[in-house]
Amino acid sequence: MITMIFSDKVPLYRQLYLHIRDEIFQHKLKEGEYLPSKRALANHLNISQNTVINAYQQLQDEGYIQSEERKGFYVLPIDFQVRAPEEPELDVPLCTTELYKYDFSHNSIDPNSFPISTWGKLTKESLYNYSMDMTTQGDNKGHEKLRQALCNYLIENRGINVSADQIVIRSGVESMLPLVFHLIPDNLHFALEDPGYNV
Repeated sequence: MITMIFSDKVPLYRQLYLHIRDEIFQHKLKEGEYLPSKRALANHLNISQNTVINAYQQLQDEGYIQSEERKGFYVLPIDFQVRAPEEPELDVPLCTTELYKYDFSHNSIDPNSFPISTWGKLTKESLYNYSMDMTTQGDNKGHEKLRQALCNYLIENRGINVSADQIVIRSGVESMLPLVFHLIPDNLHFALEDPGYNV
């Protein structure tokens, strides 16, 4: 049975999630091993069942465990789970950023609206399913299959006559701008909003 001592500084579900994740990395919980039922673990640790549910959900979203009907949650293989080494805490002042009630800057998003669990899960799936693609030089125009899928969508749903070679995908606006500027003829005028991206 999983045993741990909770602190007051971090939400309980987060502490439980981190504890189970560490036990998986340390192979104390082995591949294929079933975790305690939500009710049993909640009773054992004297916490609410919702706390266990949230911790298990986080672990499942990030690809550490999987549920099986009528059997519960079991540990998945950790071949593609890379953990950063523990670093000693340094007694140095941290840089602080002034917080605003409403952030209207153009190059940031509300962290509360970003689906971090879903993003983590899909990232793990991509690393597992497309690991060979990670070790080769990618196409300068972007992932070919994605460009082809976008091409098919534009043709079928928007009636736009386009080929995959005419589509360019980059990681963000700032990395795209220099490429776009090279495509624009010298005699063509264009405008950018101010404030905006640095060019």
